[in-house]
Amino acid sequence: MRECSPATFIPSSFAKYNLLDGISTDRSIPNSLQISFLLRTRSGSGQIIYLKAPNAFLSLSLRNGLLIYEALVDGDVKKRSSDSMMNDGVMHNIVASSSGLYIDDKLSGTKSL
Repeated sequence: MRECSPATFIPSSFAKYNLLDGISTDRSIPNSLQISFLLRTRSGSGQIIYLKAPNAFLSLSLRNGLLIYEALVDGDVKKRSSDSMMNDGVMHNIVASSSGLYIDDKLSGTKSL
């Protein structure tokens, strides 16, 4: 795992990462993919992560202060909302994978959208 420095984003900002290492030749998102990061924000909305492959996607975004997890895995679309507000200015540890969403080491996103 590589350490990254903090970043501040304005509405037109974006970061682009290449995830080719460990991705199969059919360019699908592996079922074992796990993304973790720290998030501190006061913003109520915005796209945080969006990964897309021909038959899969993983999206994390903020809507009305809630973290929204959406994923297409094995033909099944999962949509979940965090159990608490994320735009409180507090640092949160976020772990997202094809199996679910963890916030501050607790299973979250149990609310189905």
